[in-house]
Amino acid sequence: MPLVSVVIPAHNAEKTIKETIESVLAQSFQDFEIVIVNDNSTDSTGAIVEGYQDPRIKLFAHNGGSASKSRNKGVRHASGEYIAFLDADDLWLPSKLEMQLAALQKSPQAKVVYCWVDCIDNQGNFIRKSNRFDMSGDVYEEMLVHNFLGNGSNPLIEKEALIKVGDFDESLPNAEDWDLYLRLAQDYHFVAIPSPLVLYRVSYNSKSFRNLLRSEASYTKLMNKACARRPESAQVLVEKGFPGYYKYIILKALKNPLGGRRRMIAFRLLLRFVFKFPGFLKNLDVKYSSFLLIVDSFKPKSGVRTWLKKALIKSH
Repeated sequence: MPLVSVVIPAHNAEKTIKETIESVLAQSFQDFEIVIVNDNSTDSTGAIVEGYQDPRIKLFAHNGGSASKSRNKGVRHASGEYIAFLDADDLWLPSKLEMQLAALQKSPQAKVVYCWVDCIDNQGNFIRKSNRFDMSGDVYEEMLVHNFLGNGSNPLIEKEALIKVGDFDESLPNAEDWDLYLRLAQDYHFVAIPSPLVLYRVSYNSKSFRNLLRSEASYTKLMNKACARRPESAQVLVEKGFPGYYKYIILKALKNPLGGRRRMIAFRLLLRFVFKFPGFLKNLDVKYSSFLLIVDSFKPKSGVRTWLKKALIKSH
């Protein structure tokens, strides 16, 4: 049996799947299998995968309709001691698996290892660094505040621990990764590698905009689950979680280069935050608040920017 199973969910990924597979085959650590779950693709994704003669590459068909279902199916077919998920448009640097396995061996209490991530565009050009976190050990409280792993292509997870905490929650679109990491962090230690080993492909399109607006419902459900498991989590959410989450998605909307619409979506998100959680604003240092910087990024229009600023300051 291979030591590592790499699970790749793929849906209409003909433009990127080959490069993604090649980034796994180029790993300095070679004791792995690649479990690809083709989720009802209508393009040449399946044919591209079938073109490989490497016996370590295994292709399974699936008509589930979501990446979470495909990942869950991939885990059921995986035979490795460790599981690494990789999206069909992301890439790994050659030392990713080797460095992560070494980190787990040095930290026997840890069951999850993560690294830093760099963002690339559709052409593979560097866009920006993701946030750099290096927390190890008990990371539950930090994970409750934000998903510092960033995306599903990052961690290497001991399969036994993954099986114990359960599948990806298929009812949490846009938050299934975070939910899984929270459940893992509740029971197990994490270990960090302070080096960028994953290239995350950022796609700016209308779907990504819609996902920002829809993610609120998933986030609320995710945090309700967390509080049900650990009631003491609620205090952390009041003090740090909700303000941090809204700041993150608002800034994410503003980073999107699709013209003026980014400001409209960021504006809508900020309004929701102000009206939904006015009390939480008291946890912010208004004078230097990043929320005020966000407000300043909007163009003045009908006094809206001034009104928002007054609302933020008045909450204190």
